[in-house]
Amino acid sequence: MKPILILCFSLLTLTTSAQDDPYETVFQRRANRQTSALKGYGMILTEFSPRVNPSSGVYSFLSNGLEGGVIINRRVRLGAYSLYTLTPGDLLRVNPYAAQESVSGYLQIGGTFAWLPRSEKPLHLTLGTRFGYGGSLISYVALPDTYQTIQTNGLLLTPHVDLEANLRPWLRASIGVGYRIVAGPNTTLFAFGRDFGTPVLHLGIQFGNFK
Repeated sequence: MKPILILCFSLLTLTTSAQDDPYETVFQRRANRQTSALKGYGMILTEFSPRVNPSSGVYSFLSNGLEGGVIINRRVRLGAYSLYTLTPGDLLRVNPYAAQESVSGYLQIGGTFAWLPRSEKPLHLTLGTRFGYGGSLISYVALPDTYQTIQTNGLLLTPHVDLEANLRPWLRASIGVGYRIVAGPNTTLFAFGRDFGTPVLHLGIQFGNFK
């Protein structure tokens, strides 16, 4: 119990002392000082998932979405996110329903956590993870005016490391890499874990009070 209390006290000391450090941006050194311990943020997020396994049942795909939450003492970021891709049939590498007006999609939704050890610097690294739910679907015309849907879902975890740039006290840009770990059932068209568990490259534009 004593080591846990010591660790918690050390983290609190580090995050609290961060409020006294000058905040810097790419365009202006010592632009602002900390004004409050708890701040909100929002992010426009784009994620690219390449097809690295030759036997994968899906092609490379691009997802777009949003993330939002709070930043605690500049150092800890907690939030929720949603990413979604919807393509006209070409997400599947082999699609038996291509001629039946098929639509395929992949949804990610869940929470985020990130540690920002030097967020007051113009350029800094961020260590984080996204976790939650992933779901995929294939919808196609089975009969006139009748759609058939094949879907499956499971859990996902995406640890990542980002390089962030403080552009303004209210604006940040980031680029990062990670790996999506997926667990879920398979279908006859794709293996959920194998096909959606891939490396990822993501870009973000953040808006909020970062100083």
